[in-house]
Amino acid sequence: NKLIINLINFFFQNKKKNKIENVKIENILIVKFLGIGSISRSLGMIKHLRNIYPNSKISFVTFKENESFMNIIKPIDYYYLIDKKNLFKIFIDFIKIIILLKKKNCLIIDLEVHSYFAKIFCFFIKSKLKLGFFLKEEINFYDKSFKFEDNLFIEDNYFKILYFLKQNNYQKINIINLLRLDESDILLEKKLNEIKINKNDKFFVINVNTSDLCEERKWDIENFIELTKKILDLQYKVILIGSKSERKEIDKIFNQLFEYKQNLINLAGKTDIGELFCILKNYKNVFVTCDTGPLHIANISKCATVSLWGPGTPLSYGEIYDKHKIIYKKVHCSPCIYIHIDAPCNGNNICMKNITVDEVYSESLGLIQGI
Repeated sequence: NKLIINLINFFFQNKKKNKIENVKIENILIVKFLGIGSISRSLGMIKHLRNIYPNSKISFVTFKENESFMNIIKPIDYYYLIDKKNLFKIFIDFIKIIILLKKKNCLIIDLEVHSYFAKIFCFFIKSKLKLGFFLKEEINFYDKSFKFEDNLFIEDNYFKILYFLKQNNYQKINIINLLRLDESDILLEKKLNEIKINKNDKFFVINVNTSDLCEERKWDIENFIELTKKILDLQYKVILIGSKSERKEIDKIFNQLFEYKQNLINLAGKTDIGELFCILKNYKNVFVTCDTGPLHIANISKCATVSLWGPGTPLSYGEIYDKHKIIYKKVHCSPCIYIHIDAPCNGNNICMKNITVDEVYSESLGLIQGI
């Protein structure tokens, strides 16, 4: 993929760039394949695009695994999915979408930073104007490319698109208001009633997983087990979350803590993203997680949260507010994931190993007592 992008960059070095003033925008296509968290952080920008171009249709292209999230986003008109189950499916969906997206006066916005696949996809779509981000080298076939700054919060990076389009100041939007959550809240309430949790109860939600994009972001499972034991010993209920694909891993943890089954609930694979938003937004809980997608859901919901950092930096992806306690052990090679494809520690993530159970427990207890 990188070789293809380098070849495209070489042949488009002298490409004449289109200017926004010369383009009538009738359709807007947002491209973001990876990361529920990053997609959620783009919604404020998308809402502003809706206000700037009220008569335009806004579409979104992403992987099929994000379909449940697409279903609850208000500001988009259509979405297109690529199934990455195998290369054949990717190719077929790729061709189908390119054929479907033959739209006049289209503005394409590529929000991917690390994915060469997204850039190749955007290259083959005909449009009046293409915008995107880069880390090191600009993408020459974009009409405008923006440097993604690691020391700048992700929403502020995305807002560079708005400044380019209108050169105005834009206020951040409450993203939670851009989601359809009424049905999710009703379904969640039924599920929690079955396990005898209501909106007056105080409890913990723990996410032990990170995406496969960087395993080094994980905190050791044994640490999570010890933390969960200490919380359960205080008679608080603990809910373990995760996707369907993560269910087996969560089952192993649950089985190790079987003696606490009265207060330990395994909801991995049993809630969708809308329900996760609702549990973090509408209930009295403390969420403990590493740097991964559900962290953004917690931050958008303004849930009391303890987040654990190492290979990444909270400057880019951790929202600052009173109930968000950030534990970041910066070592000499941190943050590494924005610089290297493979972490230099080869899995020996000393940054995460430096985080102790006692300090996570202390921050978590302080938050639950303040709710």
